[in-house]
Amino acid sequence: EDFSGPTLEPQFGTAEADIGFNVMQSPTGDVYMLSETENRYYTYDPEYEDSEAELHMEEDLVLSRYSKSGTLIRSSAVLEDRCDGFDYECPDDIVQPRGLYADGNGYTYVLFASSGYGCQVRKIDAAGNIVEEVYLEHCHPDLAVSAAVDTGGNIYVGQTRYDFNWEIGEYLIISSVAKYSTNGVMLWQQSSTVGVPKDITVSSSGSVYVVGDKGFARYTNSGKLTWTKPGNFEEVVVSGSNLYTRYRKDVRKYDGTGRQLWLRTQGGLNTIVLQNMDGDASGNVYLSGKYDSGGGNFNAMTRKLNSSGTVVFTKTYGTPAYDDARGIATISGSEVYVTGETQGSLAHPNIGGRDGYLRKLSSSGNTVWTR
Repeated sequence: EDFSGPTLEPQFGTAEADIGFNVMQSPTGDVYMLSETENRYYTYDPEYEDSEAELHMEEDLVLSRYSKSGTLIRSSAVLEDRCDGFDYECPDDIVQPRGLYADGNGYTYVLFASSGYGCQVRKIDAAGNIVEEVYLEHCHPDLAVSAAVDTGGNIYVGQTRYDFNWEIGEYLIISSVAKYSTNGVMLWQQSSTVGVPKDITVSSSGSVYVVGDKGFARYTNSGKLTWTKPGNFEEVVVSGSNLYTRYRKDVRKYDGTGRQLWLRTQGGLNTIVLQNMDGDASGNVYLSGKYDSGGGNFNAMTRKLNSSGTVVFTKTYGTPAYDDARGIATISGSEVYVTGETQGSLAHPNIGGRDGYLRKLSSSGNTVWTR
């Protein structure tokens, strides 16, 4: 019933929580958004007046495909997970979106962690059908997991898992980086040299870059480690011939040998929180996040840096309620796509509680449309 009303066409939402997590523009120009819808309710045993309420949680991971003009082409659930029990038996998030990737052959790849399904990468064709599932063995849903896809459809995964050591009689936390073929066959696996791998990306030449809470590393396409640099990082992107990392408010630029060229700490807004980053072929960097707009209320922000680290533009938007910008993506830089969460009416009426949105920006950061 929630999705039948005409007012839902511009801004999706239900009576519960709906959040846009990731956005990706494919080489063919279409835009893909990964979002989550949540519904929770309680039931009581009518035979017992003082019975404890049973919690029912329903979370769907939804993949939507849009044209560049903002027309919705397709929207379907990639995963439907459920938890029935009491409050202490159901985690706060039974589905955790972790990544979205699109190639030039019409396939999209969704990475998620789920209390019911573990950690998986699902490959989806242009019609919305799941054609491959790569299951990450021993992956703990609450621990970091990241992935990337190269132009050939190979999948690179960084994950942290629990393994039981029988000699010492306890669990050990083990982090690794692995490559899978397009049909899910593991091609190689290496122990992580960066601690918990938080993000991974692959350059057009096949170099694999991984960042974590203890460092920054480069692997060859065949899995050979070429260098590791110490540090604490949350994200890495390849932008043209440039290499960038992000940690909280810091953006750093490196050359191919891992030598740091500059560091830019992002300011200019009160209590700024960066949440995602992407780059274009010209070496520009695009940042999404939120900032304190006053009185502890957060609004969304996007920012563009050039290859020297100079701020090209900063755009803010929001409502009197809470708003943020999470996923951000571009290919050419002439169009930028942002997704996130709004608890107000951001360009369209709020459907209920937390609503997701998709916004297109021009090369100068001006809003083209909001869905």
